[in-house]
Amino acid sequence: MADNLFGILILFLKLVSFMDNQLDYFLVVLIGVAFITFVTFIISPGKKKPLTKKQLDEIEKKQKEWAENRRIELENDKERVTESEIRKLILDLKLPAVVLDFFNETYNDEAMEYELHEDYAIPYAILELTKKQQDEYLIDRYKPILAYLHSTVFAYDSKLKGFIVYDIEDKIIEKEECLTWDGIFVNEVLRWWENDISDEDILHIGNLFGLKHTKEILDSIYSTTEGKGFPTFEDTYKWEEAMIDQLNARIK
Repeated sequence: MADNLFGILILFLKLVSFMDNQLDYFLVVLIGVAFITFVTFIISPGKKKPLTKKQLDEIEKKQKEWAENRRIELENDKERVTESEIRKLILDLKLPAVVLDFFNETYNDEAMEYELHEDYAIPYAILELTKKQQDEYLIDRYKPILAYLHSTVFAYDSKLKGFIVYDIEDKIIEKEECLTWDGIFVNEVLRWWENDISDEDILHIGNLFGLKHTKEILDSIYSTTEGKGFPTFEDTYKWEEAMIDQLNARIK
């Protein structure tokens, strides 16, 4: 069983090395892990045999080889948008200091660290791609500046001079509108409230993000739901769209 699992692991590592799309990479790894778990713990629960040191060393070697090859590939790709370019953009846009703190991993606010942990970070999922892969996210127009849980990306619309939010699994299409900075955080304020962060801390975090309408958004949540939250996704969507309109947060 150990030899079979080892062979499967090596096969998946080789397959991953040919992935040209990061989503394909994640999918292959996920399927590989799920399959190995299924074979190990369900099909043959009584025949488990640990991998040998030689096999583990071989896996580690393949992982290091892949990582080094990937590093060289990205280093040689002179057209891709890099972390340093986005850092400069954040400065040029004069975004709140906390955004740059996320890039530098230097934020030390107690409420931010306790309530949000490491929820917001550098958008590695986009910045650690080749230019060809980044183009799938229309990188020349939409510049990634922040990420929530590494999968939801906040991007600057260089055409309309505003912001959008997208999920890395979505197909990105050009839009005829975007939102203001406050506009893209309407859903974030709701998320913080739904995660049982106190109103006081939400107002504080909103201030760190440079938001001007945090209290107005909170008041709307309470008045619309009587403090009980939205019962369906459709209700949430309707409220968010209405709130964005109320804040005059659309840019066209």
